[in-house]
Amino acid sequence: MDFLKFFPRGRKLIIEFIPDAYIHWQPVKNDDIEGKASELYRVIKGVNSYCESHDMDQIIIIDCDKTIQYNKINYVLLCKLVNKMCSYFSKTRLVKIEIRHCNPIIEKFCNASKSLLVKSIADILTVYSNE
Repeated sequence: MDFLKFFPRGRKLIIEFIPDAYIHWQPVKNDDIEGKASELYRVIKGVNSYCESHDMDQIIIIDCDKTIQYNKINYVLLCKLVNKMCSYFSKTRLVKIEIRHCNPIIEKFCNASKSLLVKSIADILTVYSNE
């Protein structure tokens, strides 16, 4: 899973989501979500265990830049996968999700897409543009 990188920073574990690497891994159709989610579950289970044993909070950062091929991301399936994936994270440890450095159009799209996410995820999601 090359699209997730992990960096401990004090009492926080930064989980970096790399969009370009995700494009090659992403589900292609609805039926793929369960299989992809199962792959993620094994990784996230280990992350939760690590964070519990080290008393760490979890922060997911999605750093967007101009190289991302936005037209290759299936946003509806991504939102479904995010809902599934975030249900695997510790409810008390996942404290923030940030989408950084996106252009203003993507920022508006991400904010509008919050309605596709479960409330507990939408509440901790913040989107920042370059502007």
